[in-house]
Amino acid sequence: MRKISHVPIRWVVVIATMLVAIPAQQDPPEKRNESKSAEAPEWFAERMAWLTRGSGRWTTPAPEGTPFATYQISWSYGVGGASVVGRLMGIAKDSSETTFWEFRLFWHPGDRRAIVQQFGKDGTFGSGSLVLGEVPGKSVLVQAFVSPNGRRVETRHETTRIDDDTERSVVTDVVDGKESPPREWTWKRARQP
Repeated sequence: MRKISHVPIRWVVVIATMLVAIPAQQDPPEKRNESKSAEAPEWFAERMAWLTRGSGRWTTPAPEGTPFATYQISWSYGVGGASVVGRLMGIAKDSSETTFWEFRLFWHPGDRRAIVQQFGKDGTFGSGSLVLGEVPGKSVLVQAFVSPNGRRVETRHETTRIDDDTERSVVTDVVDGKESPPREWTWKRARQP
């Protein structure tokens, strides 16, 4: 399995799942994912505000066998407040940080959909659409990744908002038509120092 700075690529891709939980909505999903104009729908602005609220940092325990105590994603608004920019890091026991991925979540005005793009430390690139799930508080992100060596992976992130400061993601990868066993990640909002 290919590794990026001591973290297998499948774990790093999985960790990125915290992008996908959406605050609970009442409208049916087909209605919520649409935008009649090029402007982003209300749920999208709510999602950006929710990610960046407070410290803008979210944590989850790192898997055993890695040199990290936790993984952390930090979020901040992009230029003009029209997108959010994220950074995924491994936090070692000595508090040193190693960045693995950078993200951008934005509304594509031409395609009228939410897009997540990821940029990996090793040059891997991923992109996909974020849509609301059929159950309030759930969402789905499907991304296609390609690495500089030509390896391609499709990931599916199904995320559920547990409470105002917690979300859980179940992730599967598809490589060469074979689906990986699902993996689960629980992210908690970090408190302000």
